[in-house]
Amino acid sequence: MNLSKTGVSGDVSGVAPLVNLTVLQLSNTSVGGDVSGVAPLVKLTVLSLFNTSVGGDVSGVAPLVKLTVLYLANTSVGGDVSGVAPLVNLTDLRLHNTSVGGDVSGVAPLVNLTALSLLNT
Repeated sequence: MNLSKTGVSGDVSGVAPLVNLTVLQLSNTSVGGDVSGVAPLVKLTVLSLFNTSVGGDVSGVAPLVKLTVLYLANTSVGGDVSGVAPLVNLTDLRLHNTSVGGDVSGVAPLVNLTALSLLNT
């Protein structure tokens, strides 16, 4: 589901009942809430929430172990970068301009990464 650059708003958990989604793109919208609101969407392979008002701890997406792409850049997401360590299928991780911190070794388990952005975290 791609609703990026639309007038969509509300809490990100509003999509939680759509448990068969494999792609969720809500970037550049007025969506907010805690990132853990998408945790029930365990079939997701792509999650793009950059440039939204989403916050919470980055570990809230840890149940989404099928993710290959995770874009949380320019959000209020925080926590320790090791919170994404369970997402071993990630190839592209964008966390720039967030409040995510911690030791960069926290992403060491993500051996499939081909793109990583932690700028201004």
